[in-house]
Amino acid sequence: MISLWVGCSMIGLSSICLLVNLVVLSIRVQQWYVDGKMSDFAYGNGRSHGSSFWMIHFYPTINLCTLPLSLWSLVTYLCRSGRRHLLSMMTTHITTYIAFNLINLATSLTKLFDYHNLNSPPYFLDFWFVSFEELTQQYVSISGTLLALDRVFVLWKPVTYANMKISPKLSVLTITVNLVLTCVLASSLAFLPLFSDSKTTSYDVIKNLTLFYNFTLLSEVFLHVVFGVQYAVYVKTRRSSSAEHHTSQINHITLFLCLSQTLFCVIPNALAVYNERAKNSSVGWITRLTDFNHVLFTANVFLSCLFTFFKLRQKSSVVRVPQQTTNHAITAQSSM
Repeated sequence: MISLWVGCSMIGLSSICLLVNLVVLSIRVQQWYVDGKMSDFAYGNGRSHGSSFWMIHFYPTINLCTLPLSLWSLVTYLCRSGRRHLLSMMTTHITTYIAFNLINLATSLTKLFDYHNLNSPPYFLDFWFVSFEELTQQYVSISGTLLALDRVFVLWKPVTYANMKISPKLSVLTITVNLVLTCVLASSLAFLPLFSDSKTTSYDVIKNLTLFYNFTLLSEVFLHVVFGVQYAVYVKTRRSSSAEHHTSQINHITLFLCLSQTLFCVIPNALAVYNERAKNSSVGWITRLTDFNHVLFTANVFLSCLFTFFKLRQKSSVVRVPQQTTNHAITAQSSM
């Protein structure tokens, strides 16, 4: 009941914030039309004042809504699963949502303060925020990829999955890779500017990290497809039970991640890559869509957190009955 009230309160708060932003945006747009400031956008010369205003206020609002959702999802998951899942892929994946929202909230607030001519941090600190904002997409993508791999393992070899403790190992791998990427980016931002004649700059490092993000995104989609096929076969051959309810929640979350990632991340990035390669025949609307890639990724994180929150708060309506299986099989079914 408490989680229901918290969820409804957060949805209501987010709706109010978005409504206020839309009202303020409509007032500003009317004023810009009166002042003649919308002419650049009308002729396609850059981003409009209305678009900039909307994006400046969109990020803090969506991050303030997503952060409590991800925190409450983590608490709910740990309370339901106990200490044995303290180091699991689902825990790590939700933690990357929290890291993404914290970094993006800090970045969006600095842009918001600067937009309204309030105190803003020095340029070098703002550049660090923006750089790590790009890196947090890697956090979510890498953890999503290994979560999909985790689900493939649990449906492919459930007993081996439990005996070898695949989920904790993948969780450690996720944390290690993200820490390495963080150290690489932080080192490039701290030390490369000291060498003015260096051929490699911080921008090159960020660009390479972006290419790595595209690779992990494709890997995640491939694993999601494999998992989707496995899960379809699994549903047809086995009946749902109370022992499988906890595992099914994670499977459903992973399937939703597949759909959300494809719509909000894979398709826009594929269009952007196509547009970049076809320089002589680039499409205008794809170029404009590329400017909103981070908006789409942020929306993807918000929807994933929202689905995760409501999925984890669901309780099994099936009464537990003795299972005619081995202890290893029961452990494998309830493992994350």
